[in-house]
Amino acid sequence: MGLSVEALLGGSVESVAATVPAHPLKQAHATRHAERAHEGALLRSGSALARLQRLRRLLDRAAPGAPWPRLRDIAAITGLQVETVSRLLSRERGRIVASCS
Repeated sequence: MGLSVEALLGGSVESVAATVPAHPLKQAHATRHAERAHEGALLRSGSALARLQRLRRLLDRAAPGAPWPRLRDIAAITGLQVETVSRLLSRERGRIVASCS
């Protein structure tokens, strides 16, 4: 079953996952998939600062205190220009990290 971004943004993650057959493992998998897809969509929407804050939260959830990826990788993940990422990290690093604590 494919989950589209439109379905995720148009309804809650729970309502999308509820369309999966009632088998508990399949439903749990579909819910996790929908949540990850939604998080991925959020990384590419909103202000540049908000995108970097969301990425930092995801990184900290996966591996607390992990270093930032390379600038070009951050840019690719967030849909921003490398220059924008560089400028924001230089200027707002403390604010980004503080908002995620």
